[in-house]
Amino acid sequence: MNLQVLCGLLKGNAMKVETADGGMKCLELFENNDYDVVFLDHRMPEIDGVETLLLMKERFPEKTEITDHS
Repeated sequence: MNLQVLCGLLKGNAMKVETADGGMKCLELFENNDYDVVFLDHRMPEIDGVETLLLMKERFPEKTEITDHS
């Protein structure tokens, strides 16, 4: 449900939106692509958003480092 709502909100913007149906797919997409923004849901299937974020930070520290571009 949250995925559908978010996609609907972003639909009118000039953004390329990719979706994952669970934490494992999210990790696969994140490994193979570069994203400006990643939205995670706490209640994602397989592994939840919190676990997914921890795995992203563990597996891909160079992609999850927060930098200040101001």
